[in-house]
Amino acid sequence: MPALLNKSNLSASLREKTDRVTSKDRKLKTTCNEKLFDSCKAFFGKTGSQRSVPSEVLANPKIECIPCFDNEEWNVLNLERWTLVATDECLKQVSDAQKDWVRDNDSLKNLPSRVGSNEINYGLNHINISGGSRISDKGLEYLSRCDGLRSVDLTNCFQITGIGLHRLVSLCNLIQILSLSGCLGIDGNGFGTIGFNLHDLKSLEISGCSQISSKSLLQIFEGCTLVEKLDVSYCGNISDKEMKVLSKNCKKLSHLNVKECNLISDVCLVELSNNCAHLASIDVSRKAMTFHITDVALLSFGDRCQDLLEICLGGCDMITDTGICWLVQGCKNLVRLDLSYNTKISNAGIRSIGNGMMAFISLAYIV
Repeated sequence: MPALLNKSNLSASLREKTDRVTSKDRKLKTTCNEKLFDSCKAFFGKTGSQRSVPSEVLANPKIECIPCFDNEEWNVLNLERWTLVATDECLKQVSDAQKDWVRDNDSLKNLPSRVGSNEINYGLNHINISGGSRISDKGLEYLSRCDGLRSVDLTNCFQITGIGLHRLVSLCNLIQILSLSGCLGIDGNGFGTIGFNLHDLKSLEISGCSQISSKSLLQIFEGCTLVEKLDVSYCGNISDKEMKVLSKNCKKLSHLNVKECNLISDVCLVELSNNCAHLASIDVSRKAMTFHITDVALLSFGDRCQDLLEICLGGCDMITDTGICWLVQGCKNLVRLDLSYNTKISNAGIRSIGNGMMAFISLAYIV
C-alpha cells in the first residue's frame, strides 16, 4: 500500500496539520490580546503618548461637568470591536491601568476632588463591552474597581449573573447609563440590586430579559426615580401593576420602549400620560393581545403629552380613526407615527394626520 494511504501515516499527517492550525490560532489570539492590553495601557498613558486632562478642565478646575459625557477622547473606552478576545483578564488590565494613571498623572494634583457635594473621578467613566461573550462575574469584579464609571454597556454579555451585577452596581453607584439587554444569565430577582444602588440612573436598557421578575421591576422603579430613558421591550412579565409604579415615581421619563410587552393596557398608559407630561417617545407595538390598547390611550396622550415626538402603535388593532384624530389634535409636534398592521385605520384617519400635524416627517402604514 502506498505511504499516502497508510492509516498510521495519514493519522500522523492530520495531527501535524491540526497542531499547525491550533498553534497559528493560539499565536493569533495571543497577538490580539497583547494589542488589546497595549491599547488599554496606552489609553491611560502607560505606553505611547501620555494622556492628559483636557485643557478646558485645567483652565477651569471648578467646571461642574467633570467628567463630561461628550469628551470621548478622554474617558471613554470602547471594547465592542474586541469582543472575540476581550476577557476578564482584559478588564483587570483596564482597572489596574486606570488606577495607575490617576495616581501618577501630575496634572490631576492641583484639581479639586469635589465640586459642591459631588465627588469628582478623573479616571474611566464610560465603557462599552457589548457582545463580550467571554466576560463573566470575575470581569465585573475587576471593573467595579473603576468606581467613577458613569456609563456601562454590557449588552449580550450572557455569562454575567446577578452576583457580578450586584458587585458592579454596589461599588460603582454613580452609574447613570446602564445597558443589560440580552443578559440572560442574570436571574429574575438579580436585577433588583439596580434599584437599591443606582439612585442617579437616567437610562436603563434591559430589552429581551424576559426572566426579570415583577419584584425586581418594582424595586427598580421605586429606587431609580431619575430615569429618563427606559427600554423593557420583549420583557413579557411587565404589566399594568409595574407600569403604574413607574409612572408614579419616574416623572422625568421621556423615552419608553415597551414593545411586545403584551400585558400592558390602556389603564397604565393613561396613568403614564397623567404623570409623565414630558414623554417624547413611546413604543407599544405588539403582535399579541392587540385588544389591550384602544383609542382611550390616544385621547389621554393627546390631552397630556404635547411634547410627544414619536409613537409606535404597530399591531394595536383596536385603534380607530377617532383615536388618531384625538392624538394629532393634541400632539402637534409628532415627527414619527407607526400604524403598521392597524386594520381599522381608514383614509379618514390618514387625512386627519395630514391636517393636524405640522412637523410630521415619517409615517409607517402597512396593512
